[in-house]
Amino acid sequence: MATLFHRHGCKAVVFDMDGVLIDSEPLHFQVLGELCQSLGFTLTWERFVPFIGKDEVTFWTWAIREHQLGAPMQDYIRTYLDRLNRFFTSTAHIPPIDGVVELLEALKREGMGIGLASSSAIRVIEDTLGTLGISQYFDALAGADQVGKSKPDPAVYRKAMEDLGVAPSECGAIEDSNYGMLAAKASGAFCVAYRNPSAGEQDLSMADAAVDSLRELL
Repeated sequence: MATLFHRHGCKAVVFDMDGVLIDSEPLHFQVLGELCQSLGFTLTWERFVPFIGKDEVTFWTWAIREHQLGAPMQDYIRTYLDRLNRFFTSTAHIPPIDGVVELLEALKREGMGIGLASSSAIRVIEDTLGTLGISQYFDALAGADQVGKSKPDPAVYRKAMEDLGVAPSECGAIEDSNYGMLAAKASGAFCVAYRNPSAGEQDLSMADAAVDSLRELL
């Protein structure tokens, strides 16, 4: 049985990470919320949702301006990433989203290249894939800190495609956020939207296809 991407003539598939491979938005919200609380302000879920799919710089640019924080931005980003790393490494087991492993194995059987394009830093990407136990499936990883731009800019997708050696017309993508979908579409990929309930209200109307479960792609 061919995957949806195989039927559309794709030679490679590039995954988003947060919300597609791992149901991490609630985890990021918890860690970020605790840090914000220590800095003297409360981060609500409603305030957090618009930053889903964006990088750390975007969030901390807002936080520094809105709450008149005095330290350099990189100090806040470093503290956040350190706390996030400790959270993941101290957690006994965080499973991939349902259907991820089966989809990765099916794509490998079809001879597809598999990449990842995320607004997270490459350090977070590598740590997260290691925590999930799925690093071995990926042929290319692209983080926002490597290209100097985050989604909705398509730069991370273009880097992943270049590293995979495929043209945009030969590449599929899976996204769960509006920013991510815009980046995938701008790169020229065939984009599937995964409606993740943890991602809040996201406009995914521009996607080429949409699913409520990754198993629907098999």
